[in-house]
Amino acid sequence: MNPYEPGNSGEVPPWQPPPWTPPQQQPPSQQQPPPGQPPQSPPPWQPPQQPPAPPPTGGPGSVRYQDPNTARPRPMSAGETRARERAEALAAQQAAMLAKKKRTNRRRLMGGAAVVGVAGVVAAIYTVSSAGTTTAYCTSYQNGQEVVVSDSYCHGSPNSSGFFYYGGHSYRYYYGGSNSIGRSPVGGSYLAPSNTTVKTKSGTTISRGGLGSKSSSSS
Repeated sequence: MNPYEPGNSGEVPPWQPPPWTPPQQQPPSQQQPPPGQPPQSPPPWQPPQQPPAPPPTGGPGSVRYQDPNTARPRPMSAGETRARERAEALAAQQAAMLAKKKRTNRRRLMGGAAVVGVAGVVAAIYTVSSAGTTTAYCTSYQNGQEVVVSDSYCHGSPNSSGFFYYGGHSYRYYYGGSNSIGRSPVGGSYLAPSNTTVKTKSGTTISRGGLGSKSSSSS
């Protein structure tokens, strides 16, 4: 209010001091250096420090000690159970296929052996039936061994054991081989062959044989 404006009484209000305010302190970066010293540059900016993370208490990457006396295996999950069942089924299927393959191979081997056996029997029969002539040698036991003698000592009819008796000695035929008088017979047998013609070395026919024929003696 102006006391000099018209209508005022002319009294001047007393003087009032302004309200007091405390001085504001400047931050360290804005403080003035003492006299005689150069101004200091503000420190570089640093990001705020993060508090250290707490140590892991479990989960991936952690190592825990298991006591073998008290540890128990964990139960399998559903996925692990299905994988185990598939593996067992596959192993059983492979074992069944292997057993079937072995049975098939065994049958093939048996069939091949049977074919070979039949072929061998047929070949043997054919060989016997077409063997031709077998030579029979008259032999006698002399000086502790069998030796070939002249065919004239094996004449007449032999007994049931196939022996001929002449002059107090026994004689019998040795079938097969290539032998000479005075030597021990080799390359044959004392068993008379069947289904073949047997002749002595001198040419006498002892028996005739073959498939479908009967043995006979002739001279």
